[in-house]
Amino acid sequence: TLEIDGVRAYTKEGWFLIRASNTKPEIKIRAESTSEEGLKNLFGEVTKVIKEAASRLGVKVEAPKWRYKKT
Repeated sequence: TLEIDGVRAYTKEGWFLIRASNTKPEIKIRAESTSEEGLKNLFGEVTKVIKEAASRLGVKVEAPKWRYKKT
């Protein structure tokens, strides 16, 4: 059996990972970029894709709660 925990994608601005939460009925998104602007762009694109998919499926999504953590 193959189980997939999430999807990671790489872009010119960095990478992002989308996966289901193990403890709550929500989607977790993690991302890294070399700049804060790049990170905002990544989250913007990910949010757009999720909203489009939810709309096609007839699923309601709430606005994301972003937390930026500099490392």
